[in-house]
Amino acid sequence: MIPVVRGLLQLGAIVARLEGVQAAGWLPSQVPLALPAARFIALVDSWLAGGPFPAPLLVGMSFAAADGNGAHGAEMLHTTGLAFFIGQEIALAGFAGETRAQVAKRANRVIDRLITHGPVRDRTSLELADGTTLVIEPDGPRVLRVRSLPA
Repeated sequence: MIPVVRGLLQLGAIVARLEGVQAAGWLPSQVPLALPAARFIALVDSWLAGGPFPAPLLVGMSFAAADGNGAHGAEMLHTTGLAFFIGQEIALAGFAGETRAQVAKRANRVIDRLITHGPVRDRTSLELADGTTLVIEPDGPRVLRVRSLPA
């Protein structure tokens, strides 16, 4: 599946370079707005050159209060469209005071790993470059809960 997606995105990047093209998107992500053509091209070219999976293009992300009412100030990130690739979506808990951009950056790293290694059937961990250890565990057959271990 991934080689086919790479080929489609390579073709999409060629089309996005045509005069007059302003935006491009990926329907399985269910992102309501397409990315500007230049951003689309940059994400695709980076991936094709060996960079990380272009999650901002291919996977939708939304946020909700982690505890249901926002009392702790932390948010939960939920993906849409990751299941197209691995059969699972993620729910990643943010930290109180953390920006959405920071949570999304961490989610992008998790998504890149999942695309590389496939679906998660049993609890596993992932150590990020900044030393943060994430625990990834199935919550039913289609959702992965992602949380940070205490330091």
